[in-house]
Amino acid sequence: MQDSKALSLFKAHALAEYPREAVGLIFPDDTFLPCVNLSNTPEVNFTLDPTVLIDVPEDTILMHSHPDSSAEPSVTDMVGQRDTGLLWGIVSLNQNAVMDTVIFGENLMSRELLNRPFIHGVFDCYSLIRDFYMLEMGILLADFPRQSSWWEVAKYDLYDRNFKEAGFIEMDKTGPLLRGDVLLMKVGRTTCINHGAIYLGSDCRLQEDKNNCIQAPDMILHHVCDNLSRREMLSEWQKRVVKVVRYAH
Repeated sequence: MQDSKALSLFKAHALAEYPREAVGLIFPDDTFLPCVNLSNTPEVNFTLDPTVLIDVPEDTILMHSHPDSSAEPSVTDMVGQRDTGLLWGIVSLNQNAVMDTVIFGENLMSRELLNRPFIHGVFDCYSLIRDFYMLEMGILLADFPRQSSWWEVAKYDLYDRNFKEAGFIEMDKTGPLLRGDVLLMKVGRTTCINHGAIYLGSDCRLQEDKNNCIQAPDMILHHVCDNLSRREMLSEWQKRVVKVVRYAH
């Protein structure tokens, strides 16, 4: 998308609309259609005429801007992306310049699990679990729209509320682990489970490793807030594990 003429046109449109949220469509042939933001509060959100989306090509990207904010999708953005089934894009900007661009959606799954930057709702610990299951095991897990810092919201409990719906059952955490088990943790000062890691075991190879032989005892794959996704020794995180869940469907 970096060399996209349509994306450049949207960025110019977003700057022209500042401080209102801009909205538009980028089509697969790299053409751009600016749309009208019908929201009564266009400085904080957008509303799109739903008829604009009738019969749009599958790979269309619904773009909008986040004036004076990050490009991280809100829970409303995540719900909207899921409900439309389209890719969504966000550009963050101030009065003078566009800063960041994020494209996200279920059909834009990254094929690399290591060294991802942390972008909540796009590249975070649960996104890594979903992508691992699809790329390494051929299993599509449900996604759950989530607001930033959801672990600070009383009774939200993303993992505890949803692991059964995603197809997992709780195991005895003192029992033997299998590759693909998800270790649910409490990290930092939190009252709820706020992190998930994938148990890899001693054969911690991923498809992106190609033919490289990588073996180490009890390795996990995870994505910690504000860090790159990585493999680490389970022993470094064991004391934070409060539950072990295993995919059972």
